[in-house]
Amino acid sequence: GEVTVDHLFDVRLLIEPRIAMEAALHAKDKDLKKLRDLITDSSHHLDDPSHLKRNNLNFHLLLAKASGNPVLSILLESVFEILVELSLDFLDLSLEKHFFQVHKKILQVIEKKRPEDAKRLIEEDIQDVREKLKGFKHHKKS
Repeated sequence: GEVTVDHLFDVRLLIEPRIAMEAALHAKDKDLKKLRDLITDSSHHLDDPSHLKRNNLNFHLLLAKASGNPVLSILLESVFEILVELSLDFLDLSLEKHFFQVHKKILQVIEKKRPEDAKRLIEEDIQDVREKLKGFKHHKKS
């Protein structure tokens, strides 16, 4: 009960930009294929917010695997386990579609091996999710 959404996002901002940079530098063909397959799957479910949300979370976990550092994957999985519990009721189709579009851009820069762009885009993505989730939690209370 001590962990807040802000705690989780602080940790995400600490490790995920590094994950994105490492993925841009070290992703193997099989990693890129998994990411592409996930994006393709999402594009076939653009009317299903829970499917998109699951894929959007998995995108971040696949990026961690693509970084080539298994410890980063373990850290992110731990953070996401708690995050999913705190945000289970947060489901919004237009937001999930938005995050899907952002993830497509992130994948493009990773495929082009542009670590600084990957870092910037993932930071913007995480800040965006943080603000939307805060707005949702605040709106729900009132």
